[in-house]
Amino acid sequence: MVSQLLTPSSTPPGTSGSASTPLRVEIMKRLVTFPSSFISIEAVIISVNYRLAPEHKFPSQYEDGFEALKFLGENFNKLSINGDPGLCFIAGDSAGGNLAHHVAVKAAKYEFQKVKLIGYLAIQPFFGGEERTEAEKCNSRAPVLTLESTDWFWKAFLPDGSDRDHPAANVFGPKSSVYMSQVEFPETLVFIGGFDLLKDWQRKVL
Repeated sequence: MVSQLLTPSSTPPGTSGSASTPLRVEIMKRLVTFPSSFISIEAVIISVNYRLAPEHKFPSQYEDGFEALKFLGENFNKLSINGDPGLCFIAGDSAGGNLAHHVAVKAAKYEFQKVKLIGYLAIQPFFGGEERTEAEKCNSRAPVLTLESTDWFWKAFLPDGSDRDHPAANVFGPKSSVYMSQVEFPETLVFIGGFDLLKDWQRKVL
Protein backbone atom coordinates (compact mmCIF):
# COMPACT_ATOMS: atom_id res chain seq x y z
CA MET A 1 0.00 0.00 0.00
CA VAL A 2 2.70 2.51 1.04
CA SER A 3 5.24 2.44 -1.79
CA GLN A 4 7.53 5.31 -0.74
CA LEU A 5 8.43 6.70 2.70
CA LEU A 6 10.69 9.72 2.37
CA THR A 7 12.19 11.57 5.33
CA PRO A 8 14.89 14.25 5.57
CA SER A 9 17.39 11.49 6.41
CA SER A 10 16.19 8.76 4.02
CA THR A 11 18.07 10.08 0.97
CA PRO A 12 21.51 11.69 1.29
CA PRO A 13 21.68 15.33 0.14
CA GLY A 14 22.76 15.54 -3.48
CA THR A 15 21.46 12.07 -4.36
CA SER A 16 19.46 12.31 -7.56
CA GLY A 17 18.28 8.72 -7.90
CA SER A 18 18.25 6.55 -10.99
CA ALA A 19 17.13 7.60 -14.45
CA SER A 20 14.04 5.42 -14.05
CA THR A 21 12.84 7.24 -10.90
CA PRO A 22 9.41 8.79 -11.63
CA LEU A 23 9.50 12.57 -11.75
CA ARG A 24 7.06 13.10 -8.88
CA VAL A 25 8.99 10.79 -6.56
CA GLU A 26 12.21 12.59 -7.53
CA ILE A 27 10.61 15.93 -6.66
CA MET A 28 9.50 14.58 -3.28
CA LYS A 29 13.05 13.37 -2.59
CA ARG A 30 14.46 16.77 -3.37
CA LEU A 31 11.90 18.49 -1.14
CA VAL A 32 13.01 16.55 1.93
CA THR A 33 16.76 16.50 1.20
CA PHE A 34 17.85 19.46 -0.89
CA PRO A 35 20.02 21.74 1.33
CA SER A 36 18.48 25.05 0.36
CA SER A 37 16.46 27.31 2.64
CA PHE A 38 13.90 28.17 -0.03
CA ILE A 39 13.01 24.57 -0.90
CA SER A 40 14.01 22.31 2.01
CA ILE A 41 11.16 21.28 4.34
CA GLU A 42 11.14 19.33 7.56
CA ALA A 43 8.57 16.78 6.50
CA VAL A 44 7.91 13.10 5.98
CA ILE A 45 6.36 12.31 2.60
CA ILE A 46 4.45 9.07 2.01
CA SER A 47 3.55 7.94 -1.50
CA VAL A 48 0.62 5.53 -1.86
CA ASN A 49 0.66 2.66 -4.33
CA TYR A 50 -3.02 2.56 -5.32
CA ARG A 51 -4.77 0.43 -7.94
CA LEU A 52 -5.11 1.88 -11.42
CA ALA A 53 -7.88 2.14 -13.99
CA PRO A 54 -9.09 0.73 -16.31
CA GLU A 55 -8.30 -2.62 -14.66
CA HIS A 56 -9.61 -1.27 -11.37
CA LYS A 57 -12.50 1.17 -11.61
CA PHE A 58 -14.13 3.46 -9.04
CA PRO A 59 -13.95 3.31 -6.04
CA SER A 60 -10.77 1.19 -5.82
CA GLN A 61 -8.40 4.16 -5.77
CA TYR A 62 -10.33 6.00 -3.07
CA GLU A 63 -10.45 2.85 -0.94
CA ASP A 64 -6.69 2.37 -1.26
CA GLY A 65 -5.97 5.98 -0.32
CA PHE A 66 -8.21 5.78 2.72
CA GLU A 67 -6.72 2.44 3.80
CA ALA A 68 -3.27 4.00 3.61
CA LEU A 69 -4.39 6.70 6.07
CA LYS A 70 -5.81 4.06 8.40
CA PHE A 71 -2.59 2.06 8.13
CA LEU A 72 -0.57 5.15 9.02
CA GLY A 73 -2.74 5.86 12.04
CA GLU A 74 -2.63 2.30 13.31
CA ASN A 75 1.09 1.75 12.70
CA PHE A 76 2.62 5.19 13.16
CA ASN A 77 4.81 4.21 16.10
CA LYS A 78 6.06 1.07 14.33
CA LEU A 79 7.23 3.08 11.30
CA SER A 80 9.80 5.03 13.31
CA ILE A 81 8.66 8.31 11.80
CA ASN A 82 10.00 11.45 13.45
CA GLY A 83 6.95 13.59 12.87
CA ASP A 84 3.62 14.73 14.26
CA PRO A 85 0.69 12.63 12.97
CA GLY A 86 -1.65 15.41 14.05
CA LEU A 87 -0.19 17.70 11.38
CA CYS A 88 -0.87 15.76 8.20
CA PHE A 89 -1.51 17.11 4.73
CA ILE A 90 -2.93 15.13 1.84
CA ALA A 91 -1.83 16.12 -1.65
CA GLY A 92 -2.26 15.03 -5.22
CA ASP A 93 -1.52 16.09 -8.78
CA SER A 94 -4.12 15.73 -11.56
CA ALA A 95 -5.93 12.41 -10.96
CA GLY A 96 -4.15 12.29 -7.61
CA GLY A 97 -5.73 15.63 -6.73
CA ASN A 98 -9.16 14.10 -7.34
CA LEU A 99 -8.23 11.05 -5.27
CA ALA A 100 -6.92 13.20 -2.41
CA HIS A 101 -10.16 15.22 -2.37
CA HIS A 102 -12.37 12.15 -2.00
CA VAL A 103 -10.08 10.55 0.58
CA ALA A 104 -10.16 13.78 2.60
CA VAL A 105 -13.97 13.82 2.48
CA LYS A 106 -14.10 10.23 3.73
CA ALA A 107 -11.43 10.91 6.35
CA ALA A 108 -13.48 13.81 7.74
CA LYS A 109 -16.13 11.30 8.80
CA TYR A 110 -13.70 8.85 10.40
CA GLU A 111 -12.03 8.86 13.82
CA PHE A 112 -8.38 7.90 13.26
CA GLN A 113 -6.22 6.64 16.08
CA LYS A 114 -3.43 9.16 15.52
CA VAL A 115 -3.68 10.82 12.13
CA LYS A 116 -5.35 14.21 11.69
CA LEU A 117 -5.61 15.87 8.28
CA ILE A 118 -5.16 19.63 8.55
CA GLY A 119 -4.58 20.47 4.88
CA TYR A 120 -5.38 19.42 1.31
CA LEU A 121 -3.07 20.40 -1.56
CA ALA A 122 -4.63 20.00 -5.00
CA ILE A 123 -2.31 20.46 -7.98
CA GLN A 124 -4.45 20.88 -11.11
CA PRO A 125 -6.95 18.32 -9.76
CA PHE A 126 -8.82 16.20 -12.29
CA PHE A 127 -12.50 17.09 -11.96
CA GLY A 128 -15.20 17.27 -14.61
CA GLY A 129 -18.84 17.04 -15.57
CA GLU A 130 -21.28 16.69 -18.46
CA GLU A 131 -21.35 20.43 -19.09
CA ARG A 132 -18.69 21.75 -21.44
CA THR A 133 -17.05 24.70 -19.73
CA GLU A 134 -15.53 27.69 -21.49
CA ALA A 135 -12.01 26.44 -20.72
CA GLU A 136 -12.80 23.02 -22.19
CA LYS A 137 -14.10 24.61 -25.37
CA CYS A 138 -11.14 26.97 -25.73
CA ASN A 139 -8.42 24.46 -24.81
CA SER A 140 -9.92 21.25 -26.20
CA ARG A 141 -6.73 20.58 -28.20
CA ALA A 142 -4.24 21.51 -25.52
CA PRO A 143 -0.84 19.84 -26.09
CA VAL A 144 -0.73 17.78 -22.88
CA LEU A 145 -4.37 16.98 -22.13
CA THR A 146 -7.16 17.07 -24.71
CA LEU A 147 -10.91 16.99 -24.21
CA GLU A 148 -11.04 13.66 -26.00
CA SER A 149 -8.50 12.15 -23.60
CA THR A 150 -10.30 13.44 -20.49
CA ASP A 151 -13.54 11.84 -21.72
CA TRP A 152 -11.69 8.55 -22.20
CA PHE A 153 -10.13 8.72 -18.73
CA TRP A 154 -13.55 9.18 -17.12
CA LYS A 155 -14.98 6.30 -19.12
CA ALA A 156 -12.08 4.08 -18.04
CA PHE A 157 -12.48 4.99 -14.38
CA LEU A 158 -16.19 5.46 -13.67
CA PRO A 159 -18.62 2.55 -13.21
CA ASP A 160 -20.12 1.20 -16.41
CA GLY A 161 -23.12 3.24 -17.50
CA SER A 162 -22.08 6.35 -15.56
CA ASP A 163 -21.74 9.81 -17.06
CA ARG A 164 -19.37 12.62 -16.10
CA ASP A 165 -21.82 13.99 -13.54
CA HIS A 166 -20.97 11.00 -11.35
CA PRO A 167 -19.94 12.36 -7.89
CA ALA A 168 -16.40 11.09 -8.43
CA ALA A 169 -15.99 13.54 -11.31
CA ASN A 170 -18.45 16.35 -10.62
CA VAL A 171 -17.94 16.68 -6.88
CA PHE A 172 -20.46 19.52 -6.51
CA GLY A 173 -22.79 18.38 -9.27
CA PRO A 174 -26.44 17.28 -9.36
CA LYS A 175 -25.63 13.69 -8.32
CA SER A 176 -23.34 14.54 -5.42
CA SER A 177 -24.63 13.57 -1.98
CA VAL A 178 -21.84 15.37 -0.10
CA TYR A 179 -22.54 18.89 1.15
CA MET A 180 -19.16 20.42 1.91
CA SER A 181 -20.69 22.83 4.43
CA GLN A 182 -21.52 19.79 6.53
CA VAL A 183 -18.04 18.22 6.25
CA GLU A 184 -15.05 19.10 8.41
CA PHE A 185 -12.87 19.47 5.35
CA PRO A 186 -9.23 20.51 5.91
CA GLU A 187 -7.80 23.84 4.80
CA THR A 188 -7.36 23.74 1.02
CA LEU A 189 -4.83 25.11 -1.46
CA VAL A 190 -5.57 24.61 -5.17
CA PHE A 191 -3.01 25.12 -7.94
CA ILE A 192 -4.65 25.93 -11.28
CA GLY A 193 -2.83 25.97 -14.63
CA GLY A 194 -3.61 28.91 -16.89
CA PHE A 195 -4.10 26.72 -19.97
CA ASP A 196 -5.53 23.69 -18.19
CA LEU A 197 -8.81 22.80 -19.89
CA LEU A 198 -10.16 21.61 -16.50
CA LYS A 199 -9.47 24.89 -14.71
CA ASP A 200 -13.14 25.91 -14.55
CA TRP A 201 -13.93 22.67 -12.69
CA GLN A 202 -10.96 23.22 -10.38
CA ARG A 203 -12.22 26.70 -9.44
CA LYS A 204 -15.42 25.16 -8.09
CA VAL A 205 -13.37 23.67 -5.24
CA LEU A 206 -12.41 27.14 -3.99
